[in-house]
Amino acid sequence: MKTIDMISHDQSTKTCMCCSDLTGSDITGHWKSFVLHTLPCKDGYVAYNSIGTQICLKYVSTPSTYPEATEYCQADGGDLIRLDSKRKHDILTEMLVPIANGFTIDVWIQGTKVEGEWFFHDGSQMSTDFNGICPLDLDNNVNEIHLRAHGSTSFFCWDMIPTMKYSFLCEHYRHFTLN
Repeated sequence: MKTIDMISHDQSTKTCMCCSDLTGSDITGHWKSFVLHTLPCKDGYVAYNSIGTQICLKYVSTPSTYPEATEYCQADGGDLIRLDSKRKHDILTEMLVPIANGFTIDVWIQGTKVEGEWFFHDGSQMSTDFNGICPLDLDNNVNEIHLRAHGSTSFFCWDMIPTMKYSFLCEHYRHFTLN
């Protein structure tokens, strides 16, 4: 099986391609390209293996609102961690257990509720089996529209109002843009 080194996406045409040529010589147009294995994580981020690739995570202890945490991560070239697989929830747990050190902590993660449905920041809807990825404990408060990981040795996903201040996890996407 051939190794894929880069995945590219053109949002305007909703087109994807996979490339083994990292020069980008065969790509024309406005593509955002994600390099899977070749680049190290940015300074301050830790690499974790996740289903055939690595993800780069950074824990930020500064208490922030959900919009502040999102803005920080996006300004740093990533976003809040996106729990889109059980493996990523396991990685989150592996990273946060030593930080919690036996105490309960709350950490912002990607998740926005719109008309009763949960979405990631790119607009894609969370899986209907998200509860199997991160056990959900949701309140009926209509103002609790964002997600946080809550726990000390195991982590559940709880909803919360966006103005509460928690630490957060940034996930850095190793990518570059070809124009």
